[in-house]
Amino acid sequence: MKATVRNILVGTAFLIGLGGASSTPSLQDVSQITDSRDGQTYKTVRIGGKEWFAENLTYDMPNSYFYQNQKLKSKGRLYTWEAAQKACPEGWHLPTDEEWQELEVALGMSADEAKDIGYRGTDQAKQLKVKGSSGMNLPLGGFRHTDGSFGGAGENGYYWTATADPHTAGTAFRRSINAAEDKVYRTNHEVTYAYSCRCVKD
Repeated sequence: MKATVRNILVGTAFLIGLGGASSTPSLQDVSQITDSRDGQTYKTVRIGGKEWFAENLTYDMPNSYFYQNQKLKSKGRLYTWEAAQKACPEGWHLPTDEEWQELEVALGMSADEAKDIGYRGTDQAKQLKVKGSSGMNLPLGGFRHTDGSFGGAGENGYYWTATADPHTAGTAFRRSINAAEDKVYRTNHEVTYAYSCRCVKD
């Protein structure tokens, strides 16, 4: 079943903060999508020529969990990597590591630094956090450990990419946003952990 997309320009467009980049900031379109599978509606935002979910996915499926099993739509569900690859509605997909890099570059990170491991950039995490200038509003939703325990909520937000690490079996690339850090952290991690999920339009 196809997700129904309504492209609604909400109010006055606002500017993306570019973290010191010299190019002129582009206008940001805010829209919304209704997932026909469960009727959930999500805000979306267009950055760097791509349309992204501006809220964490909450679609209920095997190997997905609410943090501490408490239903909070504002933080979304946590998905294992395998589940995350199947979780987005039709017409949308889990972003690749390269698409995350494109997003970071659109927010002012250099293309070379975007490929690095660890903390990179200047203030891209600040832009991406809830109430940040990008409109992505990434909450610090924590994670679910392989053993079923939870941690990190309010301190870190972890987001899967669709890209497996070819050098380390059983891992895939992720992004993490820390409450006390303005830079974005890029690394790989075990695919059995459950992290937040954003979707990007095909």
